[in-house]
Amino acid sequence: ATLPARTGLGSSSSFTVALMKGLAAHRGDSRTSREIAEDACRIEIEALGEPIGKQDQYTAAFGGINVFTFNRSGKTTRRALHLSTNAKRSLEESMVLFYTGTTRNAADVLADQNERVPEHLEHYRELTGLVPVFADALTRGDAETMGALLAKGWKHKRLLGKDVTNPVLDALYESACAAGAYGGKVVGAGGGGCLLFFTPRGQREPIQKVLQEEALRLRLSESRSIPVRIEPEGAQILLNTINSIKK
Repeated sequence: ATLPARTGLGSSSSFTVALMKGLAAHRGDSRTSREIAEDACRIEIEALGEPIGKQDQYTAAFGGINVFTFNRSGKTTRRALHLSTNAKRSLEESMVLFYTGTTRNAADVLADQNERVPEHLEHYRELTGLVPVFADALTRGDAETMGALLAKGWKHKRLLGKDVTNPVLDALYESACAAGAYGGKVVGAGGGGCLLFFTPRGQREPIQKVLQEEALRLRLSESRSIPVRIEPEGAQILLNTINSIKK
């Protein structure tokens, strides 16, 4: 993999989904994307006891852009969002994904957040309420609205646990916003890893430069911008010399 681990990008779940997909192919078992996602969830959540959700496994299994609803019954529903070519291009050109050069153990950060859920229910309600509004802006490729919504969500998320943010993350976040980013958030559980921003047209590279300069000031030698592209497909079998698998 070319992406660093423990950065909030779902690398562990992506690996598990790919492993489940590969094992199914080896057995000649043409499992659906939903079945592969649930297989990965059972490994990570039930067998390994990780204090995580199902969003990363489902995203890796299905690919594309989706709204997932995780019901109390344990059932997960999926609504695929279909973007026009222009909206997709606008989305990709407006996003800045910046690796801070710092990593964290998501299980530790999430364990602390899970203990504090009862006292932060209002923040979770506010975050949930942003989803349909964000999905609507997403289908239009409206970077300004998406950035504002991420900024609003980040104000709530940063209060969910003691390790969600820190002075380094705050300094990087503030530098990007001061340079013109519409808004953003720390990706994943928080505590380190990557920051995601939405930027005005033509301002992506200048904002990336500002982030890199701020990272150098903070002596984050491993930091860098990561290219973003929307992947329409989930985990795929690229070569199978053992069995013929139906898609």
